[in-house]
Amino acid sequence: MRFSAADFLKHHLPMILLAALCAPPGCSGGPDDHDADHDDHIGHVLPAHKPNTFAEAVPTLRRLNEALPQAGEGSGGSHGPAEILLDIARWLPEIAADSDMTEPLWNRVDQASTRLAAVYESATNKRTAPREASLAAAPLIGELDRVLAECDPSWFTTKPTAAGASAPADKVHVNK
Repeated sequence: MRFSAADFLKHHLPMILLAALCAPPGCSGGPDDHDADHDDHIGHVLPAHKPNTFAEAVPTLRRLNEALPQAGEGSGGSHGPAEILLDIARWLPEIAADSDMTEPLWNRVDQASTRLAAVYESATNKRTAPREASLAAAPLIGELDRVLAECDPSWFTTKPTAAGASAPADKVHVNK
């Protein structure tokens, strides 16, 4: 028995449509269908409060830390000031490693970020009042300011890509 195209569609179209509707969203074409850095973000959403560079992260930490006492005890939640500060503190080693920072400087960032994360973790769990957390974090942010002052600003710049767009400077592998 031979099926015509019309018979085939009549019998199989509902299944084809169902399969198309149930397919997960994503790229619709081949590898040339999107820009080169597209694969970097598949399945991974970067929060809006994540700084791009260490040079952006330190002043952001300082500003948010200074505002933390005014946020008060009732500012908890998944995106309260202490939670944002905790996120940034945890990202610092990764952000610093994405620069040309030397290993000794990176080690100082790593140590300060570990201690900062502990301070902000305590604030997010309400074990420490926002004012106390801010005071405890201030000298650690001061250490990060000193590290930043020892860095070459070119370590945090962007370089043009072949297509002319701006891209982060080469991922650094910690210099020894």
